[in-house]
Amino acid sequence: MANTAQKKNGKYLWFALLGLGFQPDTATTSIAGKANINVKHINLGPNMFDKPNKDASYIVTTFLLEKLNPARFNEAYRYCWPVLNHKADAEFRKVTCTWLKEIMDETANAGSKVVASLFLSPGGPKFISLMLHLANHVMLQEMKTVQHR
Repeated sequence: MANTAQKKNGKYLWFALLGLGFQPDTATTSIAGKANINVKHINLGPNMFDKPNKDASYIVTTFLLEKLNPARFNEAYRYCWPVLNHKADAEFRKVTCTWLKEIMDETANAGSKVVASLFLSPGGPKFISLMLHLANHVMLQEMKTVQHR
């Protein structure tokens, strides 16, 4: 069962995703088609990471990182997205971890430690906190881009 901070962070994450233009129905349909995921079983929403939710982690991670840097995303994930097998899943986790570690180092955020095991069973307060930090980072980058236009 999720604690109060986890529920609050889950809600903040969800609002951040929506604020960035995340469209659950479109994302689910688009990604499910590419990655051979059963749409009926995908749980997206404020409580999507209260329990481990690998499908939602793929959807949220790809949405945020592609929004952050589409060219880098396409290059980095060309061999592991969509995730179609165990080898691609392992590569997806490795690429994601590397990129997120760079972001954490760049933003000097010592509070969110990026470890590969978070992506084996993506859920719980640490994972929610990491995704919330990523969403906030993407939002800040978007604001900087808009400001310089």
